[in-house]
Amino acid sequence: MWTKHSDFLALVKDSWSHEIDGSPIQQFIGKLKRLKFSLKKWNKEVFDNIHDKVKELQSDLCSIQSNIMENPNEDLLTKESCISKKLEEALLQQEVYYKEQSRIKWLAEGDSNTAFSQSVVNRRKASKGISYLKINGEIVDDAKIMEDHVLDYYSSLFKDPSGIDVDQDIIQDIIPSLVTNEDNNMLIVIPNEEEIKGKVFAMDANSALGPDGFGGTFCKHCLEYYWQ
Repeated sequence: MWTKHSDFLALVKDSWSHEIDGSPIQQFIGKLKRLKFSLKKWNKEVFDNIHDKVKELQSDLCSIQSNIMENPNEDLLTKESCISKKLEEALLQQEVYYKEQSRIKWLAEGDSNTAFSQSVVNRRKASKGISYLKINGEIVDDAKIMEDHVLDYYSSLFKDPSGIDVDQDIIQDIIPSLVTNEDNNMLIVIPNEEEIKGKVFAMDANSALGPDGFGGTFCKHCLEYYWQ
């Protein structure tokens, strides 16, 4: 949705152009954090009310078209054309929003199937939450109790019950080394710029966000700034 806006790349360029002290990786991480903050603020200002904006523009358009029916003139026709263009842009942003939230990859932009996408979004939100758990034969819906139970369960699951430290040399003797020095050197070599670009552009634009909070679509659109 962001990449459809005319101000998006300018915002990214401005945020990325300011220098940060530190090593190259510290600079890169710092710029990503700063950019994320800027994008969150911009998103709230521009897209936070996209659904209300669509309704408002639709209402304005209906009002102007009613006035045109009663008293057509050049001024009203110009306003109708201007609002129609704004409504078209807002509807496209709304479609992209629902597509991104629903993660239906085959839903093409322009389908205007927002009701279907919205239902998928709502189902995804409902399925991600845990409303209750059965603990020791009892149904519990207290969030804190469920949190503690899940933490205790997995802590016990992955804890060595004997409490004895395992000799790592024994493990190395049991598990054979299957990676040769040549293979290892190939795996640890630093990729060049073309290899990185190739991997970025091969990313699925609709895939889940990475650990840094940015997805495939963002990386493809903003790749040129990453090299600066």
